[in-house]
Amino acid sequence: MLRRFTLALILVLTLTVPGSARAGAAFPEVIPLPPGFQPEGIAIGRGTTFFVGSIPTGAIFKGELRTGEGDVFVDPVDGRAAIGLAVDSAGQRLYVAGGPTGQAYVYDTETGDLLAEYQLTAPGS
Repeated sequence: MLRRFTLALILVLTLTVPGSARAGAAFPEVIPLPPGFQPEGIAIGRGTTFFVGSIPTGAIFKGELRTGEGDVFVDPVDGRAAIGLAVDSAGQRLYVAGGPTGQAYVYDTETGDLLAEYQLTAPGS
């Protein structure tokens, strides 16, 4: 009796484990960033979308965690830095700390448009 119960339990567990857990759908081990990109800060957007900032240029890379594919989402700007990043709970805005610039930026997560720019402290303070 115990043996039948154990076999039935194993069968039920095997059939109810989600397919992705069984298949082990792997994420890429390496996600290539553009040459010269110095990553600092990462934020997860909707689904498996991610954003990474570049320290010396303020550029932001937007990619897909499942495939590793992506591209520069916000172009480099002289005098900018992109250090800390966060996405709002609705997944519509990307908040970026400008580090030594003393600035903060808000971008649209779909278009990359700059929505707002704030001077929080004096540069270098």
